Amino acid sequence: MRRSSLSMALSAALVLAMATSAMAQPSGDGHIIDETVEPAFLFVVGGTAASVDGGTLTLAGVPAVTYFSDRPARIAGHFSVEAFVDGWDDGIESFAGDPLN
Repeated sequence: MRRSSLSMALSAALVLAMATSAMAQPSGDGHIIDETVEPAFLFVVGGTAASVDGGTLTLAGVPAVTYFSDRPARIAGHFSVEAFVDGWDDGIESFAGDPLN
């Protein structure tokens, strides 16, 4: 597989979505943000190298996991891979209850 094709395939495969709750909806008063609703987040994991063995994708050289949310919060940042993996089984919508496919 050409390097650019592999890079595009890995980029597409490595965007992991994990919603923490429903998005805020406008109230009957117009476009007022309901700050009591927690934002939903997307997580991006990318590395310098990857290998596939059967159904297992292994990444190497992963410096950090990037996270971001869409409107209305627009929160972004990054944290360690270890912290990301430690949180896989936490919460109602975790990978423990809904494993990656």
